[in-house]
Amino acid sequence: MSILANVPPSSFEEENIFEDSVDIINNEYDDVDLDELIASVKEKVEIVCEEAFRKMALDFGILDYLVSEGILIGDLVDAGMELLAGVEETEEIREKLEKQILKSLSDINVIALLMAAIRTEEDLSGGRLREIDVSDDPAYLYTDEVLGLAISNQIAGTKATFNFKRYDEAKPGIISGLGPMVDDIFAGLIAGCMSKIFEE
Repeated sequence: MSILANVPPSSFEEENIFEDSVDIINNEYDDVDLDELIASVKEKVEIVCEEAFRKMALDFGILDYLVSEGILIGDLVDAGMELLAGVEETEEIREKLEKQILKSLSDINVIALLMAAIRTEEDLSGGRLREIDVSDDPAYLYTDEVLGLAISNQIAGTKATFNFKRYDEAKPGIISGLGPMVDDIFAGLIAGCMSKIFEE
């Protein structure tokens, strides 16, 4: 309950208790809806954190979002190397792929598509939309593939859309452990980058 750590003790005197506050010390917990309390605390923490970041003038780039998802550039390079066909893996190819991934992650359209998928995944996996259940990665949900195809096409055109199918089906390396929306967009990113480095 560190969220309340900066609340002055006088706030908890009877006349100062807010109408919608919960006295966690003296409250009878039978009357508390735990799910509602958790949702309320989560929402308040997000608001407070966003406000703190704004006051500190902190902002986030796409690489920060990837790290927050547990995705490192090296993991994406490893995934790209797993489906390398007809060419021997070399340090030069790894370096080219890393540079291409970083270059692609500076493209505003790639960033927008990645963020669309990341945010959508948060909403869907968090159960925020009652009409959609992605717990079993339903076959009829193909928007993830549309986004993956769009990313691969943005990076390297038609050739990359064919490469996307291979990466989407195999889901190499870290891609296999990602959620139902995010796995396809990273398959698209890798397919596009791999296609791009071999067209030069």
